[in-house]
Amino acid sequence: MKRIILLTSWLISFVLNDTWAATHLALIESKGEFAPPPYVGAELMTALSGIRDISLVERAEIEKVISEYQLQALDGAASIKMGQILAADMFVIIEKARGVIPSAIFLRIIESKTGITMATLAFYEKDYSHEKATVIEDISRCCSKLLVPGDRRRYVGLLGVRNEDPGHLLDKLAQSLNSVLGYDLNRMENITVLDRQYLQHLREEANLTGIQL
Repeated sequence: MKRIILLTSWLISFVLNDTWAATHLALIESKGEFAPPPYVGAELMTALSGIRDISLVERAEIEKVISEYQLQALDGAASIKMGQILAADMFVIIEKARGVIPSAIFLRIIESKTGITMATLAFYEKDYSHEKATVIEDISRCCSKLLVPGDRRRYVGLLGVRNEDPGHLLDKLAQSLNSVLGYDLNRMENITVLDRQYLQHLREEANLTGIQL
């Protein structure tokens, strides 16, 4: 009897810990002219549903909330509000990149608790089959970041790498270095690089409150 009780306690503990560790993720595809090809979201959903530490929010629930609250963009306060309603820890937004030829896909990973964009990915639609593994890896990495305690997290405002030489010969190199630096920093377990939109939000808040950044 004692062994049975111990085994039952272990199983309950395992289930509770497994549930606690799971990241509740909402996968959202843009609508209208910026809607991605249907197979992108479908394949991502299939792949993510096979990862033990990820729990996907039902698509019907997502659509219901978007429709009910008439959400046009999932940034800042909107993502925090929607995260609370759906009990989602993280959003993955998929859309077709604007004005890019050939057709490209733009993907954002947002933490619902803070509204901070944890990562952005972009790739040509024709290369999706080769990029899918990288996308899954980056989503999983962001899920792991959510488990990092708040006092160990670090947020970096990357203002950019600029060419200081006369002319524009090194401009593209500076842009590439900026992208590589941001990507590599974001791959670190406890570091999140803030995007330009969030930095602008901080500047506006600083102007209103008088608090220096």
